[in-house]
Amino acid sequence: MDALKFVMGTGAGKAAPLCALAGDDRYLRRLARERVQQLALGEAGDDDMARSVYAGQGADWAAVRADLETRPFTAPRRLVIVEEADSFVTQNRPKLEKYFAAPSPVGVLVLDVDSWPATTKLAKALPSDATIVCKAPREGDIPAWLTRRCQSLHGQKLEPAAAKLLVELIGPELGVLEQEVAKLCVYVGVGKPITPEAVDLLVGRQRTQTVWIILDALAAGRTAAAVAMLEDLLEAGEESHALLGGLAWQLRRLAQVHRLREQQVGLGDAVARAGLPPFKRDTVAQHLQRLGPRAGRIFPWLQEVDLGLKSSDALPARLLLERLLMRLG
Repeated sequence: MDALKFVMGTGAGKAAPLCALAGDDRYLRRLARERVQQLALGEAGDDDMARSVYAGQGADWAAVRADLETRPFTAPRRLVIVEEADSFVTQNRPKLEKYFAAPSPVGVLVLDVDSWPATTKLAKALPSDATIVCKAPREGDIPAWLTRRCQSLHGQKLEPAAAKLLVELIGPELGVLEQEVAKLCVYVGVGKPITPEAVDLLVGRQRTQTVWIILDALAAGRTAAAVAMLEDLLEAGEESHALLGGLAWQLRRLAQVHRLREQQVGLGDAVARAGLPPFKRDTVAQHLQRLGPRAGRIFPWLQEVDLGLKSSDALPARLLLERLLMRLG
């Protein structure tokens, strides 16, 4: 099952006797683990007496099994979590297969792993809803999750258009998005909805100012300075997806101005229709003049970087972003 759909699930439900949380998105694995805990323990979910956590490296199967067989005093079942469990699964695969054939009625075992090959006997034995795939979600699925997450955590409404804008500005970084939502809840006040205008004021304009400084440098032919600013932001801990989101937000509008100009639309009208501020007209004209026909490649370049950031086989994020700036310079 997809982790985002699993986390967004409603109702009491029931946790399987053995669950695998598998994938490279650690944040989604944490959210899925919280959901399993909720399903397994219900109201006793925060009770440490009903939960055991083992480090996968060196975890002893006998101890794990004993915990699974021990009913807690304060909950209907005991939750046993093995973190970073890849080596634990490898070393105890026959025992796990045997256990799953006749699991404890009072235990729920959670295996938190990076890899969970579907071809193994153990993976085939698990029902589809017991294997939670924790990989980076599709960007289009995130706004709906974000609105529900905001309501669940903060009791406040995040308007769909505001959620979509947040994802466009920040990218598919769930942890960063959740932090920004928490800030927005404080900013708008208790009980008030989070609107696109609030997102623009608190998130968009801050990122826009940073991005415009970089784009202004590129328009002026100062490519080395733009790359240096990018490196400073990355060194300061700025997320690569967030930087791409901010750049893409402005570059898509630059590309839109280029297309409108090709249709013989006047520069001022094109800038306005693309949603850019009038005072950026001269900078936009300067940048489009430098780019020339290359402005028609902005959308493919952005897509290339986006796919690269999501792939484990691509260049490092820093190099992908630097290459984008070099192409735009």
